[in-house]
Amino acid sequence: MARKHHRLLVGPLVGEERLRPIQRAYQEAASEPERRAIALEFEQAQRDRDIIAAPAGRSSDCDPLPLAAGDFFAECLRHQKGPAAGQPFLLEPWQREFVDELYRLDERGNRIYKRAILGVPRGNGKSPIAAAVGLYELMTRTDEPDVICAAAARHQAGVVFE
Repeated sequence: MARKHHRLLVGPLVGEERLRPIQRAYQEAASEPERRAIALEFEQAQRDRDIIAAPAGRSSDCDPLPLAAGDFFAECLRHQKGPAAGQPFLLEPWQREFVDELYRLDERGNRIYKRAILGVPRGNGKSPIAAAVGLYELMTRTDEPDVICAAAARHQAGVVFE
């Protein structure tokens, strides 16, 4: 994990006060094994918090693991084109209902659905939702998922890919 957090640990001190001593210890460490141990401590402390504050001048890295899918969309994704370009990916109530149902769990904590079909008229956000669900799966699943998105036309597949 030292490689994963190295740039953050050697950079300016993070905003969260309780992570700063760990970061300082990493910067003062004399050996690579010592840095690795401190990086593990940092990772554990990071897991214990909700969101780590980013160093000044940088945008916050989104941590999708504690987020529900609909919250991940709004917090981690931005629209790339159209009138909402640059704005957070906020779902309409019916879209949020669809996504929440897609990720509903049974009493044992297992997902109920493995596949979903969303049939609504053109211009209602099917492609952005499909792309967002694919990104959420790639970022939160630990079992190396294959995310496949199909389209009826090459142009439409390009919209989702972009």
